[in-house]
Amino acid sequence: MTAFGINAIVLPPGIETGRHDHDREEEVYFVHSGRVEMESGDGGRVELGPGGVARVDAATMRRLRNAGDDDAVYVVVGGADGYVGRDGRLPEGETQRVRQSVPPAGA
Repeated sequence: MTAFGINAIVLPPGIETGRHDHDREEEVYFVHSGRVEMESGDGGRVELGPGGVARVDAATMRRLRNAGDDDAVYVVVGGADGYVGRDGRLPEGETQRVRQSVPPAGA
């Protein structure tokens, strides 16, 4: 695939992605089920429910978090050569792409 890439991702409750941006790859996020909070590099946040869509510029730092009590399923589509070459970058000093954001129930 050389034009774009598509990934479907299941984000369990209490889990968030690591922050990242890209050199060239713009992305579109579509929430299939559940609720996802998207945080941008400037601290802005938007919550998307089923059917919600957000487009993100390549250089915009972003992080996604499951904002509900059930699994959230979202689809991300990347342009500018898609996921070929994987041009995603973590912020300096960060090493994880996914982490637990809140303790699981009963912990």
